[in-house]
Amino acid sequence: MNDYQRRTLMLAIVALSVPCAIFIIALTWTGANFVAVSECDQPADARLNEFRESADAERLIGQTRAEVIASIGEPTSTRFAREWDMSYWLRPQGFCIDSWYLVFDTSNDGVVTDAAILGD
Repeated sequence: MNDYQRRTLMLAIVALSVPCAIFIIALTWTGANFVAVSECDQPADARLNEFRESADAERLIGQTRAEVIASIGEPTSTRFAREWDMSYWLRPQGFCIDSWYLVFDTSNDGVVTDAAILGD
């Protein structure tokens, strides 16, 4: 390998490394959330398999928090804890970079007021 080829190779390596490094720094700096690998390994609770779209979730509006927990179990995720009162991990989207979640809002007296299926 002559000197010109060596320089060209080094330039190509640097040219590819810089954008990758910037991308990784940007993800870290913005606090991007990825699904924990443990969530990808765990199978969705069989009771949650019936939830495929928001209309399936909306049928639980009007039930109490206790009734929802009795029906589908304790919340399994804290992914949407800031926006929603309860959230359940349903299944991965694609290659497990993203996931589907069943989420609920409840009123002060514990009645479900809103429900949806969200992807992150």
